Amino acid sequence: GVGQYDASGALMIDVEPYQAISAPIGAPAPVGWVVFAAKLDRNELNSLERLSAAPLNAALLIRKGGGPWRTMGAAFNPKDSALIDRFALRDLAANGRALPLKLASGPSLALVKPLKTLDSGAQAGLLLSYPLAKALAPYQPMLWAVGLLGGFSLLALLTGSGLLAASLTRPLAALDEAARRLARGEHAHVEVTSDDEVGRLAESFNTMAAEIGERERRITNLALQDLETELPNRRALVQRLEALDAQDADGGVVVCAVLGVERFALVRSAIGYSLVAVMLKELAARA
Repeated sequence: GVGQYDASGALMIDVEPYQAISAPIGAPAPVGWVVFAAKLDRNELNSLERLSAAPLNAALLIRKGGGPWRTMGAAFNPKDSALIDRFALRDLAANGRALPLKLASGPSLALVKPLKTLDSGAQAGLLLSYPLAKALAPYQPMLWAVGLLGGFSLLALLTGSGLLAASLTRPLAALDEAARRLARGEHAHVEVTSDDEVGRLAESFNTMAAEIGERERRITNLALQDLETELPNRRALVQRLEALDAQDADGGVVVCAVLGVERFALVRSAIGYSLVAVMLKELAARA
């Protein structure tokens, strides 16, 4: 039948690609062929691109004799030639599945659809690419909003962290300085400004410092007082005389009067230690 002689496909005429359709003329026997050819130039590819709702880029790929794939009807960066050649080989091996394609103009999702050719020594394919920049363009305002929101959130987090660190660092630094003063034997007190863990720690420190100070005062009193009479002892007398001597810058004379109780041991044996202590307090008050 006539239909078995029908042929269509890509055809190169003077290094220009054409889409050709041929059919035999039968009257009733075949007497010739009629061939219709449309040039696959940029205008034809633009018409093909407009058929898609997505912003696709179309380009024709031609390969002869197992050589590299060449792009026809589209302008690509010279650096993209080797990338397109490798991509076409890989995509055709993957049965035309959409794969990432990184071009000089930016990343894209692309696929190669093989085309039938009328030249047995040539191969043709249609490269369809979808630039990711165009795909993401409607979402750019949302991406900017998310980025700004993330930036403000990060700034708020850093500011809050700084304030929290400062609120913790200042009381802890005050506690550290107070502990150092307490270690040197100085008066130490921390201002309590909160009721959280740090505030309770400051209160505990103040209580401890007060108890240590009271204990030191008791120890000092025991060292400078007589246990029975609670009057200043000999050590207290020596310290007082040394202090008076240090205060007298003119080199004056310090006079010390000493009062004694005769037969003190006999009196203590007669009336006991408690009454002797009362007697010595009375004598000290009258002296």
